[in-house]
Amino acid sequence: MSVDTDVTLEQAGLRQALAQVLGCPRCEGRLELEDASSRVRCAACGGAFPVRDGIPVFTLEGSGSQEGERAFRDRLAADHVATERGALLETVAEHHCVPVMRQRATAFASRSDATDWLLDVGIGWGWHWMGRSTGARVLGVDMSLGSLRLARRLLGKTDRVVLLCADATALPLRHRSVTGLWSVQAFQHMPERVLERATAELDRTLRDDFRMEISNLNPALAHRIIYRLAGRRLHRQGRVGEMELSRRTGREWAAVWRDFRGARSRVFVGYSELFFHPDLGVRPREYPLRLERALARVPAIARLIARQVDVRVESGSGG
Repeated sequence: MSVDTDVTLEQAGLRQALAQVLGCPRCEGRLELEDASSRVRCAACGGAFPVRDGIPVFTLEGSGSQEGERAFRDRLAADHVATERGALLETVAEHHCVPVMRQRATAFASRSDATDWLLDVGIGWGWHWMGRSTGARVLGVDMSLGSLRLARRLLGKTDRVVLLCADATALPLRHRSVTGLWSVQAFQHMPERVLERATAELDRTLRDDFRMEISNLNPALAHRIIYRLAGRRLHRQGRVGEMELSRRTGREWAAVWRDFRGARSRVFVGYSELFFHPDLGVRPREYPLRLERALARVPAIARLIARQVDVRVESGSGG
């Protein structure tokens, strides 16, 4: 495929998103891509947003709600700017159980129609969505432009995933425009005030019939015991360097989402990455996917050892 064709394919996804779901983060007005493709402009308030390396930037430097973390993630991405694609994937595999999470992402997307738009808050390097050529389109939102540039390299030129540099507290989306939310280890980094504002934005932008799947680190009992035996303390709440990090239990995350949309939503708690604990040096080469699926059906066991707690929130009419 030629470079010109690739660029056209990538812009086709952005143009479709502009026509169907994107809206000005200031006034929700309709956005238009200028002919030079260097800016997105709001037809209502006249606000202009730059397009950098094919990525619209709706959060400018200094305007984000977590500026310290954004800068940290940009610096981390800068360390990999010359890293080849295969090595980037190896870096991802050091921090995430790729087989488990890609399988979960595929299953989540398969529940939506091809005409739907899904939202990924904190898409990071975008590896969950690699190889997508059909199905629902994904709006990948991240406050780090550096991370999104790496996601663009991993994803390649595609019209199935549209990358947006934006803040979760001011999403560039129209009212009731997206079908679902997928998020991995992003909400755990939000301070309480940011979490409240991000939740309000999801209330505004998710359709009446919606589905969310949100994964965050789990303070597993086995994990805490191992840390204590090693003379260490498993961090639960507060800042870690440049980032906020809250490890909530399944019950605690369920309480966060219990009143979403006036308590009309249904909340389910599950667990994943049962045998993947990189901070303990546990990263099985051949991951036991079948055993994980079996044990995940027994929450009383899974919550004791799982690295992640997975919360599913869906509308009362959801499947």
